[in-house]
Amino acid sequence: MPCAWYRYLLRVQTTVTVAILGAVASGCAPTTADEFKRAESSGTMAAWRQFLARHPQAPEAIKARDGLDAATFEEAVAQNTSEAYESYMEEFPEGVFIKNALGALDDLSFERAAEDERYDDYLQERPRGKHASTAQQALDKELL
Repeated sequence: MPCAWYRYLLRVQTTVTVAILGAVASGCAPTTADEFKRAESSGTMAAWRQFLARHPQAPEAIKARDGLDAATFEEAVAQNTSEAYESYMEEFPEGVFIKNALGALDDLSFERAAEDERYDDYLQERPRGKHASTAQQALDKELL
């Protein structure tokens, strides 16, 4: 059995896994609160997902889902692509940052249209977008 654990540790090689296995072996397994604090201090999507996978019904699960929401949106902002914002909105359709994601998508759409001077594409895609009047003005200038 120890060989199986050793192979597992070599394959996974994460500090968190090593710390948890060491604590279990010494008889002092971390509490749910300890694991939540660890996920919170890390703040990464992976940390929040790991906590939620291990403790989906824990009292801290709601806060952990909020943390995952924030970390996922932060990742979308870092990538700043339509795909990243759409992925966030798919995973968190009622997320805290849904309006921010929609606004970012609108901005990206307008930026693409402006680069190629394809304002008509923007207006077709987002007729009520926040840049609609600017796009319409640019189109009107092109027609003159």
